[in-house]
Amino acid sequence: AANPVLDRAYDFEEALRRQDEMRQLAETDPLTGLFNRRALRERLEREISRAERNNTVMSCLMLDIDLFKRLNDTYGHELGDRVLVQLSDLLRREQRAMDVLARLGGEEFVVVLPETGMRGARIYAERILRKVGAATLCTAQHPVQITVSIGIATFPDERVTDTDSLLRLADTNLLRAKADGRNRYRD
Repeated sequence: AANPVLDRAYDFEEALRRQDEMRQLAETDPLTGLFNRRALRERLEREISRAERNNTVMSCLMLDIDLFKRLNDTYGHELGDRVLVQLSDLLRREQRAMDVLARLGGEEFVVVLPETGMRGARIYAERILRKVGAATLCTAQHPVQITVSIGIATFPDERVTDTDSLLRLADTNLLRAKADGRNRYRD
C-alpha cells in the first residue's frame, strides 16, 4: 500500500515546483527567457535600495536594436524574433552573476550593472557595441548584421531618485545615441 506521509511530501514538493514554475512564467519574457518589465522593476528597486544602503554605485543600460522595424518589414517577424533571441544570448554571455537582464518589450533591453559606476558602464557598453557589430545573426541563408544604440544612467545621480527616473534617464540617453547616428552609447 502507498505511504500517506510520502504521498503528502511528494504533493508538497510538486506544489512548490509548480509555484516556482508559475513565478518564473510571471517574471519571464516568453520569447527570450529574460526578465520581463515587471520583474525588472522589482530588481531595480532592490538594487537602488542596496546602493543607497551600502553607499555604492550601480548603472542601468537601455539598449535598442537600430532600424529593427525595417528588419522586420524586410525579412518578416520570424526572423526578427530570431534576432531578438540571438541578441539575448549574446547579452547573456556578457553577463556577470549579479547583473540583471530584461526585455522591456519590442526590441528594447535593459541591463542592470550593480556595483558599477559610469566608467565600468561605458566599458561594458563599448564591449556590447563591438560584439554586436562583429556578430552575424540568424541563419546561414539569411545572415543579418545589426547595430544597437545604448543609453546609460547611473545611480547615485541628482537626476535619479527612483526606478522611474533611472529608466527615464537611460531612455533619454538612448534617444540621444539614436539622434547622434545610432550604433553608439550616450550617458
